[in-house]
Amino acid sequence: MRKFVAIIKILQRTPLVKKHFIMSSESSSPFSTLKGWFTLGGTLLAVVVLLVYFLPRDTKFGYEYEQGRPWRYNSLIATFDFPIYKTQEEVETERDSALKDFQPFYTKNEQTAKHQIMAFRSDFLTGKFKDVPVNYLYHIERLLTSVYSVGIVDSEELANMARDLTPGIKVVEGTEAIFHPLQSLYSTRSAYEYVVYADTFHYSRRVLARCNLNNYLEPNLSLDSVKTRSAREDVIASVSPASGMVQSGQRIIDRGEIISAEQYNILQSFENELVRRNDPSEGFWIVITGQTIFVACIIISVMIYLKL
Repeated sequence: MRKFVAIIKILQRTPLVKKHFIMSSESSSPFSTLKGWFTLGGTLLAVVVLLVYFLPRDTKFGYEYEQGRPWRYNSLIATFDFPIYKTQEEVETERDSALKDFQPFYTKNEQTAKHQIMAFRSDFLTGKFKDVPVNYLYHIERLLTSVYSVGIVDSEELANMARDLTPGIKVVEGTEAIFHPLQSLYSTRSAYEYVVYADTFHYSRRVLARCNLNNYLEPNLSLDSVKTRSAREDVIASVSPASGMVQSGQRIIDRGEIISAEQYNILQSFENELVRRNDPSEGFWIVITGQTIFVACIIISVMIYLKL
């Protein structure tokens, strides 16, 4: 502030200012000539740059601290608002917890069921399965329809979701996404077993095996990677990296206090925010711009006052 006042006094003694705003009793304006414009503008620009240069700015933290040790400096007061950042471990734990119940999005291909059931009927009626009674045709068609209605997922994908304890999937149907529990879905193997063992009392497994059912079972549920990625990113983004805020003027720690885990985290957050604000790619130029506007307003006010 002393430097600021000193420069203002220098400005008052500047010949151009004295000539045009203080000592002149004539009615001529300093803007009456192009040279006057450039001279005044250059003077004001130089003063603004000089004042902004000398304005106080925190450029580094300047404190050494360690959790569990006393604070060796004077009371530390926050000079600006800043968030209290969570530790990386806390953020990752919260993200893992949020993703624990995440359900990927799948789409159902209705044509798969129609194509496979029609292929089976065609093969059956053309005699591809010799010595298989015709009642097996209707039985297998009914079971294939049931299996495809629930949905068949790629075996590897289903195994991965079971390993990750994924609760289920969301099947996109029109504008809705219907939840399907993981245990209700079929892989090609479990679908085959269902068809073969659904009614062993009336239908022989040996006869069913002759129908080559594996040829008519394929996944009809496929991962919608775009929707899944977007939903996953939304879940991750919902986890806030901060656990609170420290207000400008708030006391952070006093001399002699033992630095607790909470205070250590606040100190780290303060230091990180200070570094971020002085990073040219972050908020540094915003601060400089704000200070420049502030100083320019003061200088203009002084010039108007002196004119009056």
